[in-house]
Amino acid sequence: MRLFHRKMDAWEVVDQKTVDTVPSFTLQEREEIDVEEVYDATMSGVYMFEMKQVTNLQGAVVFARELLLREAEAKGYNVFLTEGWKVTHLRKGKQQRAEVRYWSRPAFASRKPPSPRGPPFLAMLDERADM
Repeated sequence: MRLFHRKMDAWEVVDQKTVDTVPSFTLQEREEIDVEEVYDATMSGVYMFEMKQVTNLQGAVVFARELLLREAEAKGYNVFLTEGWKVTHLRKGKQQRAEVRYWSRPAFASRKPPSPRGPPFLAMLDERADM
């Protein structure tokens, strides 16, 4: 009996963008939300998304942030003091995929931030900016 490997096409990296760790709040905002406890390590998650259109990259990063915030909330934290992300756009034939790595430093704040926060520098993924 002979064993053989079918030829499998590899995923091709189309594009990759990274935002290094940045503070989520200014010093004044951080004092206003009254941070009581900070997680002792950086939390991170890797999320894979099947995509129909390249324009879904922003949505993938936003959703990855929401998933990581849910994980932090399960541990008793409700805000991110620092955040960073990396998105890799992959293609294999007609299939497209996004791998999002999101990392942050969770904390518990007794007051919620005045305005909802999204991922930092998300406009980098705006396809119209590349034209």
